[in-house]
Amino acid sequence: MSVSSQTRSHAGTPTPRRPSIGWYWAAGLLLVAGLVAAAGWLLGAVTSLNDHVDRFARTTLPGETSVQIDQSDTYKVYYEGVEDISLDRLDVTLTDPSGEPVAVGPVNGRLLYDFADRAVGHAVGQFQASTTGTYHLTATGDASGTIAIGDGLTDDVLPPLIGAGLLLLLTSGGAITIAIVTGVRRSRPSTAG
Repeated sequence: MSVSSQTRSHAGTPTPRRPSIGWYWAAGLLLVAGLVAAAGWLLGAVTSLNDHVDRFARTTLPGETSVQIDQSDTYKVYYEGVEDISLDRLDVTLTDPSGEPVAVGPVNGRLLYDFADRAVGHAVGQFQASTTGTYHLTATGDASGTIAIGDGLTDDVLPPLIGAGLLLLLTSGGAITIAIVTGVRRSRPSTAG
């Protein structure tokens, strides 16, 4: 009895395919797309913030203005002018919708906005609006410039900054990862059996 066996001869194990150089291009495109998207997001946020500040109630000094407040929150009194002055010099009085006086205190820290089409706005005072309705502000101080009433701008500034930063971080990290993995795989010697 004879036993025959058939053996196949392998020319060797298949050579792993090296990644295409196109992956470097993909990493570059991802990085550029992330930069463009983050820049667009920030530009949109700045434009939106400018429009938001344009809607603040304003009056030239000395003067008076009214502002419609739709939600209870802390609001700021901004001075727009070339001087760096305090709230005391503006001599501000504020009344709520029922005509009762509202305390306006100084702002802790420094909050400002600066757009090309108007003077720099410095937050000089703040007040708590406990009810909704029309608030009336009078400024009788000796300063020249403009006084404005608005929110603290934090809700308008922080989300786009955080979002654009995260987008840039994720796309940059992804692009770097793709480039490193491609470089490592391309640098491995090809093995033939």
